[in-house]
Amino acid sequence: MTKSHITSGFAAAMMAVAAAALPSAPALADIQFFTGPGSVQPDENVLLNKGTTGTTVFGDTNQSGLSVTFEGLEDLTLPAAGQARIEAVDGGFQWLNFHMTDPLLAFGEVEFNIDASADGSGTITFFDQFGNDFANNVTLSGSGQNFFGARGINGQLISRVLIETGVDMADVQQVRLGPISAIPEAHVWLMMIAGFGLVGWQLRRRPSLASAIG
Repeated sequence: MTKSHITSGFAAAMMAVAAAALPSAPALADIQFFTGPGSVQPDENVLLNKGTTGTTVFGDTNQSGLSVTFEGLEDLTLPAAGQARIEAVDGGFQWLNFHMTDPLLAFGEVEFNIDASADGSGTITFFDQFGNDFANNVTLSGSGQNFFGARGINGQLISRVLIETGVDMADVQQVRLGPISAIPEAHVWLMMIAGFGLVGWQLRRRPSLASAIG
């Protein structure tokens, strides 16, 4: 069997292994969680001053003009005046989910400020492009300043953010995210994983080949 046949056969085997592994995230991938303003600095603001109401409302990124979806378990509103924010029609809400409207888009960083009506606690969960979840228990202050953020590392993207609180949120404001990028399709991840495996296999073969020649 020639070297090219061995290599192509190994690549095919690696593709099969990679296919079986999907949709698991790369081994080193992760989402880092931050508290406090400015811990991450995403490059786009989400514009929310639309005066719209519903269980699903939409904002737009200020640079790329891409749509962001905000979903609640009750009617939400985007006040047309004042600070760009998401509120509940009845004045308080405890559940908010947001993501890029285009399901093929995600972002590398996100930051937002929760205005809690009282001291309390909650859970903020970030989902990556593979559907893996990264949940974080948080303490909320009734002062109105509860900045949280996240950053994907090692190729990780953030596809969705879920906020659940034990006290009412008066609003969620100052939502920033970016850079926005396309989620790689499955075959792209397959090729990347297979490529990494092939490189590693060839590096491991070098010492044995050298000793055989010697």
